[in-house]
Amino acid sequence: MIDISKLLIIGGDSAIAQEINFGIKISRKELDVTNINQIEQAFSKYNPSAVLCLASIDLGTSEKNPSLAFQINVVGLYNVAIQTKKRSIPLIIISSGAIFNGPITKIFSEKDIPQPLNIYGQTKYLAELILSQITANHLIIRTGWIFGLTHKKNGFTRFIDNLLNSKDTTKISATQDTVGSPTHILDFIKYLKDAIINNRKGIIHIVNSGIASANDVAKETINILKSKRPIESTISQLVPGQPLRSKSEALISNSIKMRSWQDVLKDHIKSKESHK
Repeated sequence: MIDISKLLIIGGDSAIAQEINFGIKISRKELDVTNINQIEQAFSKYNPSAVLCLASIDLGTSEKNPSLAFQINVVGLYNVAIQTKKRSIPLIIISSGAIFNGPITKIFSEKDIPQPLNIYGQTKYLAELILSQITANHLIIRTGWIFGLTHKKNGFTRFIDNLLNSKDTTKISATQDTVGSPTHILDFIKYLKDAIINNRKGIIHIVNSGIASANDVAKETINILKSKRPIESTISQLVPGQPLRSKSEALISNSIKMRSWQDVLKDHIKSKESHK
């Protein structure tokens, strides 16, 4: 069992880290993962039971600045992994469905081989490979399209918030030709915490069950709200400079069964409505 109160969370100002209510968080300003001395000092200061490394450059920024993405997502992770190995403590990282590539009908399990299309996916998969070679005392957690964030409302959280906050007459445009695994942040953190405490090893996918396109989520949201808002089904447009995305980033787990994205979306909307 891992003492969760002594878990060191690197990248404590990241979107996921800000939703976590346990562990010791240190921000990017406090600890630069490319600086080995700072990592050693932090480990000496906090004497962690385990390390959750959330220092990462996101998908859009990675495409614009591949060198920075490599430095943080790969070299930074390598530096942290070397220090956790020296101390014989577990290292946990969060990866993504963006490391996969396949048709819209494909759902990826922990056993599938990644084939990333974009810089972000390539750096995250490389980090996975490096970590698995440095130490067996690791846990790689991949997740899906996270929503329900309360601090940094980006990505899929912003998409769903826009669905809930716009007027009934506003037309919704949502893509139907790409799919993923909509996953609520509270469910994700619950299973993340459990995996860390129980010192799970290897690779685990933590996603709400079922797959969906943005269009599917929009339709389900309108149905739950009993709204008559019009929905326009669209096709993804590749804009110059934007990262290539797989038609499917949908994940399934061989070891964890979570509730459906439809159920958690319904609870999320009820919670939002009750706080208005």
